[in-house]
Amino acid sequence: MSAWALKDAETSAKEVFERAFTGEPQIVTRHGVPSLVIITYAEYEDSASAYNGKKRQKAESNGGRSLVDALMSCPYDISDLIEDRTGYDLPSAFDRAGGFSSEEYA
Repeated sequence: MSAWALKDAETSAKEVFERAFTGEPQIVTRHGVPSLVIITYAEYEDSASAYNGKKRQKAESNGGRSLVDALMSCPYDISDLIEDRTGYDLPSAFDRAGGFSSEEYA
């Protein structure tokens, strides 16, 4: 893997691209900080599908449910777990949003 300062990458673009085409990722730095990686489209597709696979696996590992879904389906009164820093009556706001009613589980 080669690293190029932005200015050098601009003046040596053909070499940067040729190295990337051979399968060697090229890092471009801006003010000394890695800012870009130049890779082939095939490498991009591989990494994008791997990333999407991890996201899908993570969603499947929790049954595809979000934290909000899990909290909304909780059969217990969890209103005492909510710290009110907003000035709103959060349990009532939660009830109005279609959440549980504290009377249902009393």
